[in-house]
Amino acid sequence: MSGSSSDSALSALQCHFTWNLNCSDQKLLCLRDKLIDICPNESTPWRGQIYNLQGFFQARLGRSSEALTLFCSASDVLTGPELLVNYSDLAWLHHQREEPEQSQEYLSRVEQLSREHPTEGDLPRPEVLAEKAWSLMKFSREQKLEAVELFEEALKQQPHRVEWRSSQVLAFTNAHKHDRDGVDQEVLRKMQEAHEDDPENLYLNAVYLIQRQLHGESVEEEMNDLANIIILTANSCLRGFKQVIRFYRQLKQENIAIFWAEEALKLHPDSRFVIRCAALCYKWRVFKKDGASQRHLMDKAMFLQKQVIQLYPDSALVKEMDLADLYSKSERSKAEKMYKSLLQKKMEAPEKQMLYNRYAKYLLNTQQEKRKAIKYFKKAVQIDHDSFFRDNSIEMLIKLTKSSRESILAEAQSSSQIAKLEDLECHFTWQLNRSKSILFSVRDLLEDLLYDESTPWRGQMYNLQGFIQARLGRSSEALTLFCSASDVLTGPELLVNYSDLAWLHHQREEPEQSQEYLSRVEQLSREHPTEGDLPRPEVLAEKAFSLMEFYNDRKLLAVNWFEEALMQQPQRVEWLSAQAIALDPDNLELYAEYLYQQDRKEKQRNQKEQSSWRREQRGEQSTSTAAHLKQEASAVAAQLLEKPVTLHRDIRSVLELQRSVVSVDAAVSLAEKALQKFPDSRYLKSCLSMSLKWKVDHQRDRASQELIERTAHLLSEVISLYPDSCFKTEIDRANVLAKSNHSLSQADRIYQDLLLRDLEPVSKQQLYNSYAKFLKFDKQEFVLSIDFHIKAAEIPERSYFKNNSIAFLKKITPKDR
Repeated sequence: MSGSSSDSALSALQCHFTWNLNCSDQKLLCLRDKLIDICPNESTPWRGQIYNLQGFFQARLGRSSEALTLFCSASDVLTGPELLVNYSDLAWLHHQREEPEQSQEYLSRVEQLSREHPTEGDLPRPEVLAEKAWSLMKFSREQKLEAVELFEEALKQQPHRVEWRSSQVLAFTNAHKHDRDGVDQEVLRKMQEAHEDDPENLYLNAVYLIQRQLHGESVEEEMNDLANIIILTANSCLRGFKQVIRFYRQLKQENIAIFWAEEALKLHPDSRFVIRCAALCYKWRVFKKDGASQRHLMDKAMFLQKQVIQLYPDSALVKEMDLADLYSKSERSKAEKMYKSLLQKKMEAPEKQMLYNRYAKYLLNTQQEKRKAIKYFKKAVQIDHDSFFRDNSIEMLIKLTKSSRESILAEAQSSSQIAKLEDLECHFTWQLNRSKSILFSVRDLLEDLLYDESTPWRGQMYNLQGFIQARLGRSSEALTLFCSASDVLTGPELLVNYSDLAWLHHQREEPEQSQEYLSRVEQLSREHPTEGDLPRPEVLAEKAFSLMEFYNDRKLLAVNWFEEALMQQPQRVEWLSAQAIALDPDNLELYAEYLYQQDRKEKQRNQKEQSSWRREQRGEQSTSTAAHLKQEASAVAAQLLEKPVTLHRDIRSVLELQRSVVSVDAAVSLAEKALQKFPDSRYLKSCLSMSLKWKVDHQRDRASQELIERTAHLLSEVISLYPDSCFKTEIDRANVLAKSNHSLSQADRIYQDLLLRDLEPVSKQQLYNSYAKFLKFDKQEFVLSIDFHIKAAEIPERSYFKNNSIAFLKKITPKDR
């Protein structure tokens, strides 16, 4: 069978993997522990189904070996058409384990069983309907009600199945367990019939007595007799012991509940289920508002709660909150510490919702902090998960704030979306906070680099450009760029893009579109999961890329993110840095950077050589290394010109390399040749102007008037080509003009015009620092130069220019003033 045919056959199966049994991992662990609490020697008619459901839970939790063992145990217990679900589960499990032959074997067994036990039309076998119903009973209220309907369908085909009828009435009762008046008379009648047909079902008997008591009957004597029977096998959660103690709590007779708990502990001292029930009884007694709680009750309650937390390490969240509430009666600092610790844990939505509700009640009842309690009730409502805790939080908010249910839900929907947005990994949450001038500079650079269609970062560049336009208040341009990124990126690469679009539509006050992209993010995250809470490697890599474009002083952090991404996908060549030459030989930018760093290391090594003898010994080797680096640098330049497609991406680093390793003239020559290939490229004109300025700086007073005028003219053209990000270029032009006595006054006028502008703090620092140097070196106005260095140093923002001015000021002496 082909892969697509196999997938289709699996999807058509009726089993746990296709019944939409979706819930949080914490809920799975709780349900798993409940099933474990059914004793191994329990003669339940649902034994095989219990193994199946346990196996499914283990598979969902990523424990396929344990799942396989449990499914095989179910195979040993079930017979005939009861095996349909089991074989279907096994077909799915082997498929997930990438064992196609075994999966196909079980698909064949399902087909064979279906032929041996046919049904009318397309109806599933009643055994399948009953197992689905029994499984759904363990989940939400809606699923419990669906289970009632499924049991009804199964009973139409096999009305003699007593255990199905008993489970049906229990499913309905459990769906309405929070109803204070109990089930209606018709359901109570069905429960009586089920009890009469299934008298050995102690769990059903206990639930039936509870419902009768809710309807006003006096059944305490019957419950007492039943309790004497149930405690003999109280170590099984299916025997009804928890229902016994709940009955007495319902009657506000917590002391009797404790009595039965102690009796059960005597018979089953090692049963974690009995210990759990006893802990519940003592907790009820401590919180009974009769003023009679004694210290020994508190101590016993705490002792049992701690035991339960140890015995249920994977599903103890509720018990941890119970313990915190117990501490609130005597040691509030411990209670607050426990809740704070729980609030810091990573939880899925249902558990977080429950925690917010419980913490809000603690704040209200124990700390009397009404305002803070309202805050956490609202946080519980904001989580879009229907549950008792959400409904209860709404009721509490109605009571505390006098607001309507509709207004509470409307506020929650708005706040919920904001909370989801803040949890996203994207440019809007990465704290890429830069000045407007930096935003313009990065935007212009990205526009220039997009000239190179071969860049592997094309989609990420569109995303970053879109974010910058959004920051600049140009949401239409931002939307266009994000949509361009959507067209380029694929799979999990779209996570950041969809997150950015969710944020942009939120800022544009388009909640429906924002929610649409939030849903896309959730869907992508499900399709491409990661271990634990780690972001996808594609997200880490884009975050690193964006950080490198925005900050010069955070590249080490970007390197760390690249390393984390590479741990998950080591084959991604474009993410590599130090290994760039070996793993990505065509990336000239990285190659040039490598050679540039090699040259710097060589120069530093020579500077450290203090011994002339050692210098003589190394002289020949150093000369050889320098010559080799020049040869390599020249080869890189030649290769760059032969690859015009990547020229824009790589040229700036290669020019830096030429300047450092070969000569400034070599850099100018390379920039001129590149511009000849693309004479209309503003970016290459910028690169040539940069190289010419290097030459002017290098020659200093020896620079010819022709070179100065050519450089100044080209810088002027670049300023017109980059109107939003030309501030540094204007300073460069002033400094070039200052090198000639003929144009010194023109340079001063440029500085005077710049000083009149309303600049951002860092730009002002840069201007003051540069002007101070102009005053000292070109106009010989030392005192005024010191004043501007002081101005730069006084601006609180941290920058290179501030540090440079401070360093200068530290060196001056009184006579310099």
